[in-house]
Amino acid sequence: MKKAFEFLTNWVEISFILLLLFGFFISAAINSTPLSYVVVFLAGLLSGKVIYHKKKDYLFPHIILITGFILGYLIGNKVGNAILIFIIFLAGNISSYYAHEKGLS
Repeated sequence: MKKAFEFLTNWVEISFILLLLFGFFISAAINSTPLSYVVVFLAGLLSGKVIYHKKKDYLFPHIILITGFILGYLIGNKVGNAILIFIIFLAGNISSYYAHEKGLS
C-alpha cells in the first residue's frame, strides 16, 4: 500500500522524468530537420489542447509535464536549431489553444 501511496503523491515527478526521457528518445531518433520541426509542432498542438482543457483545473502539474517533454526533446536534438524548435513548439501551443478557445476544433 505504501508504494501506491508514494506514486500518488509523486506522480508529477515520475511523469516528468518519463516525459523527459520520451522527448529525448523521440528527438534522438529523428534524423531529419523538417520531420523534427513537424513532430515538435504536433507536440505543441497537443500541449495547447491540454492547457485549454485544464485551464479551470489545477494547471501547474500539466505545465511541469509539458516542460519535461520539451526539455527532453531539446536535449536529444541532433538536427535543427534548438531556439527554432522551441519557437515552433510555442507556435503550435498557442495556435491550438486559441483554436480551441474560438471553437475551431
